[in-house]
Amino acid sequence: MNTFIAIDGGGTKTDAVLFSTAGQVLGRHIGPGCNPNDMGFEPALQALSESVRALPIPSGAISGVFAGISGAIAGDCRERFQQGLRLCLPGAQAVSVHGDIVPAITSGLIHKSGCLLICGTGCVAFARPIPGDNENLVRCGGWGHLLDKSGSGYDLGRDALHAALCAYDGRSPAGAISELVEQRLGRPVHQAVDQIYKNGKSFIASFAPVIFEAVRQGDLAALNILRENMAGLSNILNAAAAHIPGDGVCQTVLCGGVFKEFSLMEGLIRDNLSREHNFILPKLPPVYGSAIQALGLAGISPGEGFQQRFAESLSSLGT
Repeated sequence: MNTFIAIDGGGTKTDAVLFSTAGQVLGRHIGPGCNPNDMGFEPALQALSESVRALPIPSGAISGVFAGISGAIAGDCRERFQQGLRLCLPGAQAVSVHGDIVPAITSGLIHKSGCLLICGTGCVAFARPIPGDNENLVRCGGWGHLLDKSGSGYDLGRDALHAALCAYDGRSPAGAISELVEQRLGRPVHQAVDQIYKNGKSFIASFAPVIFEAVRQGDLAALNILRENMAGLSNILNAAAAHIPGDGVCQTVLCGGVFKEFSLMEGLIRDNLSREHNFILPKLPPVYGSAIQALGLAGISPGEGFQQRFAESLSSLGT
């Protein structure tokens, strides 16, 4: 039985999976993150290696190892990660490392062309113009919270806090946003400004749910904020989709915590799109995309039932 290793490494966790050609997950380990930009290369490699060694690796050769790691394409990190994995897995027949974008886009598109839109604390889009080509992905946006504005969780959270402050000092009428913000803060918003600045962008992004809840309550100001931000998402997606050949339906994978509210977002996004999109919300974690890439290293495409077996066996491990 051929066995493979798939890895999805981010800033908070490293998800490593051992699986068979048929899609049977034989072992999984979730360990600390391994982003070299956050912790330095050597600690990142150690975290990656420990996650791999925790798998029940068989005595025979591993047919393919694919790792999608956040920060791996910076400098020479990609080559150094590959060398580290080969030392850790001397029997591996093929080892490949890429950024964590590849597992994310592959989890929804497999090897097809299309787009990936990520919307969490930040927001960025990628286009894969050529099927299966992960070396020439086109990036749109994602320039950080100080320089970009495209509908991210940070943008929504900042707009919620701004609306609450405007209501406090009389620039706009009070509404559901103010009440919801103060409920989350546990005190009036103007008394929490120092706390907001101190806690930074992730804390600000944590107020994005206020906008969605206020929209559900019928708050017009919240709806206008959501509409403006979704126009930003449409804009970044239009830029990415322009790189996909033809004018037919663009296959687009959606990843990130903000899309938990996709039912409230979809119509407003579609209002401003320049072409039709088929939105895909992956049912499996990004490590599934790494599994598809690992199979590809051995020239294998996932067979019928692969995804279902992978999902069922992953769930049965209870991790």
